[in-house]
Amino acid sequence: MRGVRHNQRGNYDVIVWDDCGRQYAVTSSIVKHTVFPGPDWLIRTNPGPSARYRHTMAYDSGRHVTVLFGGYFNTPTNLTSYNDLWEWDGMRWLRRTTNSLAGWELNPANGGWRPSYSGVPVGRAEHVMAYDPKRGRVVIFGGAGIDPNGVSHNLNDTWEWDGAQWAFRGTNGPGWRSGAGMAYDSQRQVIGLYGGVYSSAEVLRGEFWEWNGVEWKIRPTFGNISAFANTISMTYDAFRNQFVYGPTFDSLGTFIDNFWILKGSNWTSHGRAFNNRQNPASYGSLVYDSDRRRSTYTFGTLGHSAIGDGASWEMITNTPAPAMRFWHASAYDSDRLVVVLFGGTFGFNQYYSSTNDTWELTYVDVPQIRAHPGSQVRQVNEFAEFTVDVIGHAPLSYQWLRNGVPMANDARISGVNTNVLRISNITSNDAALYQVRVENACGTALSRPAFLTLNPNLQILSGAGEISVLWDVSNSVLEQADNINGPWIPIPGASNPFNPGMTSGMKLFRLRQLP
Repeated sequence: MRGVRHNQRGNYDVIVWDDCGRQYAVTSSIVKHTVFPGPDWLIRTNPGPSARYRHTMAYDSGRHVTVLFGGYFNTPTNLTSYNDLWEWDGMRWLRRTTNSLAGWELNPANGGWRPSYSGVPVGRAEHVMAYDPKRGRVVIFGGAGIDPNGVSHNLNDTWEWDGAQWAFRGTNGPGWRSGAGMAYDSQRQVIGLYGGVYSSAEVLRGEFWEWNGVEWKIRPTFGNISAFANTISMTYDAFRNQFVYGPTFDSLGTFIDNFWILKGSNWTSHGRAFNNRQNPASYGSLVYDSDRRRSTYTFGTLGHSAIGDGASWEMITNTPAPAMRFWHASAYDSDRLVVVLFGGTFGFNQYYSSTNDTWELTYVDVPQIRAHPGSQVRQVNEFAEFTVDVIGHAPLSYQWLRNGVPMANDARISGVNTNVLRISNITSNDAALYQVRVENACGTALSRPAFLTLNPNLQILSGAGEISVLWDVSNSVLEQADNINGPWIPIPGASNPFNPGMTSGMKLFRLRQLP
């Protein structure tokens, strides 16, 4: 192999036969191919969401952001559930909705509180979340919410986030549950949901449900799956067309660390995954790495991780690594090829001590773009600068492109073969789409496009599979509507430039001047 990459690691054998027929074929012994150096955990210091645990995250590939919603926060006297929504673009956290008591209404039957199912979801934790790339929606379901009086409510509501607003989709699907698993099935193009528990005795929810964007349906499945299923993760392996679910407990609640695979309609168990470990691996998070065709499980009880296909696992023990924690959340960024991990709690003594650190698990072979160049508005004779942040094995080569055509340095333009492109004395001809191509011996990465426009008013620009909304009007707010007559709704946290995503349901935009 030349230009070996991490996604080529694994076990290899060969089948040999001759003219006598395949029935006489022989198979060689297995050889293991390992790629060094291994993956590394990187701490990403950035102010963002407050400390929490039992929140959820999913990667929105249409808008290139990791979405985080909800979670718990404990003090010695109070338990709070959040309903704020945040997005991570690889460099910064952006708060899209603020935490509030919105979504609750008084219940005239008993004088308490109940969800109103209008506007926004109530604060919650122990829920599940997945991204539907076909419809460009992040979907959440269920969990438990703490009302304004501090009373916990079990939830079975379905909501969708399109990048600008929440939409309530009903309560007529799965029964309420906490700690389930949910993932997008790219073969059937539906979201699958399994497990979770209900009642104080933590009884397993044993039906497998599918959400097609319109309704929930039960999908019959077969197999004697573990009877205890709280604090468990599920992901979908798009290469093997199977769900991976675990690690599970036995019926007595004893940690047995085995993973289950749902292929077709049949569940199969693959035994204890981490036999050499003294402590159980539950309370972690499971995601699928589409580049390396492996799932990544981040332990809740050790501070290390493992990669595998659901049947066999290999430990990742590089340091530094996230400290031991429980009930954190993670997502796989398929654009930057990294696993993003956030938050969790450090233990169960007295009250939970939560954290708000952000980590990324990265494999450094093919160049990885950690920060893409940003779109911008400039005026004639002003100066523009586009920057890309890349990691990868040296040497790295850069080539900036203008509307897809390689650029060259001249009296006004410099840095076309570096990570920073500079354009001085801007003219109207410089209004274009800019990208950078980065190469090394292992491969090539192409940045997302950045737009340069000279019009300060609101503009919606598209190119190379991207949409950017740009403006340079001070003291204004960006609003969205589905038709010209409204209603016009402010887009929470929208900053210039704003990326609504190619699959977003948003249709019309306008700027509203603030008083």
